[in-house]
Amino acid sequence: MSREDMVGTRADWETTSTILQELRDSSPSAWRRLDRNFRRPIVRFGVELGLGPEDAEDFAQEVLSTFARAYQHGRYDRTRGRLRDWLFGIARRKAPDALRRARSRKGKPLNESDVSGPQTRSPFDGQMLALWERFWTDALMNTCIRRVRREFEPKTLRAFELTVLQEKSVKAAAEALGMSPNAVSVAKYRVTRRVRELYLAREDEE
Repeated sequence: MSREDMVGTRADWETTSTILQELRDSSPSAWRRLDRNFRRPIVRFGVELGLGPEDAEDFAQEVLSTFARAYQHGRYDRTRGRLRDWLFGIARRKAPDALRRARSRKGKPLNESDVSGPQTRSPFDGQMLALWERFWTDALMNTCIRRVRREFEPKTLRAFELTVLQEKSVKAAAEALGMSPNAVSVAKYRVTRRVRELYLAREDEE
């Protein structure tokens, strides 16, 4: 792993508390850290609503900017809910306007009947909340996996990737890696356990 990759991995692992404290202190890097850690699931959510890639990026920018302003004015209370839930509330409110702007730029104004259609109603229903949670969970899991790449030998990690991420059998992974099935099973267990530990720690911290 290059020095740049290691720096990026450490930055990805910054706790929510650290990021929010920097934001409260108006650190020059506060916005960059907030954006880097929370943009990806919001962009995925925007795309799921029907936004194009560029519009989804703008949507994520607006959601995070709105949160940052609210937080700096003391309107976010962590004791009243998780950060992801606060961000979902903002995304839910911002989604109809984002869809209107996107349609308008394409010369297809969004009227009231469009707003009540499946795509634009979806931010307010349980299905979209479930998608939001899945995107957030995926992003958190990917962060944990990037972290464990610094903690295990390449062959151990490869056994985990083949059996868990690529869903190959232990036998197939053992043949591909020149390892015994038992060694592959042990490697899979060790890395999976560590990913789970990291994931639960991040969830508790949030």
